[in-house]
Amino acid sequence: MPDAFDLDRELAARFPQHPSFRPGQREALEAVLAGRDVVAVLPTGGGKTLVYQLAGALLPGTTVVATPLLALMHDQVRRLSEAGDGSAERVAAISGNVRGEQRERLLTDLRAGRFDFLFTTPEQLVRPDLRGALAATGVDLFCVDEAHCISEWGFDFRPAYRELAAAAQAMGRPPVLALTATAPEAVRRDVAMELRLSDPVLVARGFDRANLHLQVVHVTSPDRRDRELAKLIFELLPDIRDPDFAGVAVVYCTTRRESEETALALLSLGLPAGHYHGGMERSLREEVQTGFLSEELRILCATSAFGMGIDKANIRAVIHRTMPDSLEAYWQEAGRAGRDDEPSDCVLLYRPEDRSVHQHLHRRSRPSEPTVAKMIHLLGQVDTATPEPEVLARLSEVAGVARSGAATLLEDLERFGFITAFKSGIRFKGEPSEAMEVIAAHQATQVEVEESRL
Repeated sequence: MPDAFDLDRELAARFPQHPSFRPGQREALEAVLAGRDVVAVLPTGGGKTLVYQLAGALLPGTTVVATPLLALMHDQVRRLSEAGDGSAERVAAISGNVRGEQRERLLTDLRAGRFDFLFTTPEQLVRPDLRGALAATGVDLFCVDEAHCISEWGFDFRPAYRELAAAAQAMGRPPVLALTATAPEAVRRDVAMELRLSDPVLVARGFDRANLHLQVVHVTSPDRRDRELAKLIFELLPDIRDPDFAGVAVVYCTTRRESEETALALLSLGLPAGHYHGGMERSLREEVQTGFLSEELRILCATSAFGMGIDKANIRAVIHRTMPDSLEAYWQEAGRAGRDDEPSDCVLLYRPEDRSVHQHLHRRSRPSEPTVAKMIHLLGQVDTATPEPEVLARLSEVAGVARSGAATLLEDLERFGFITAFKSGIRFKGEPSEAMEVIAAHQATQVEVEESRL
């Protein structure tokens, strides 16, 4: 199929803002157009989205894009809709916020093949109504954006990610394009396994970006950290308070409280700062994000909840006030600087004690062994006619864990052969003590892997 297209001409005609392909884009695009499964690891700012955008424009059927965040989904829908080529009516998004008549109308249009692009979330792709509509239309490409999320195990994991392979089958098993900016070899293998990719083409390009200046500043105390942060902002961005200055900065923090306190400290110095984290009301998060993108807000103190899929080209500095939880996370966040290829700074304020904070957070995110044992014991007493949602609710209530944590345990038990799922419910099989031993070993491996990345 790639021989049927002059890709350079198609790029110039459809995306004139891109003068040429960046490394890896052409290889991934050619493989997808040839009907191959692809894992593409391209650097942040390296144009991952162009691969599925151009492929979707060239293929006759619908391109389905699964994204982990609503902000990412809406940003990509906006960009495609603003292309000015009449494509706005052929781009749609279906999330949990789309209900009632609006949802039915979109599903009807989807069945009729009226969309070139459908953006949705992994959770939506589990729903029978959407799967049925996708089965009725012609899906030519299934793209999983930020595919490394599939490999992020743990009890705060979104179980719907493990259903993406089944979603692909429901669509008629089109070629699958897994996109990410950060994926070590072990993560790539996990992504390919979870998505059940068939002999996938791996496209991985280097992460060297010459316009980024990376720096580590050692700090000896929390007070010293705050002083260094303020000093850095004034040194790196001396004109950031000037209304005519073009550029913004992101200060990444580990906790929500830290993001709020850091923003207040910078505000007290007369700096135009605000905060962003997952605990804020959605409307407030959207307001802050809009202010940052429009540059009314110049410095954003944020947790890792901010940034994935946000395309802001002139971020002049990314400062990590504290060490992130892995090297991959660091480069994912630092790589958001300088996407316009202009010189930009990435600075890590490092204190050795930061590592122990992440070790504590990793361990706290998982239920204790007694809690897991309690859940497994309860599963052994569950009647096979009990629907899975009811099982999850009982596990969550009895063990005092989030429903997502209970769902992840069920997924792991099924993976290791201790649970059989039926339409009417689930059945636990085997010895609880053996299941406990296997799950404990599995969790220990996950903790070891996660802490090795610190």
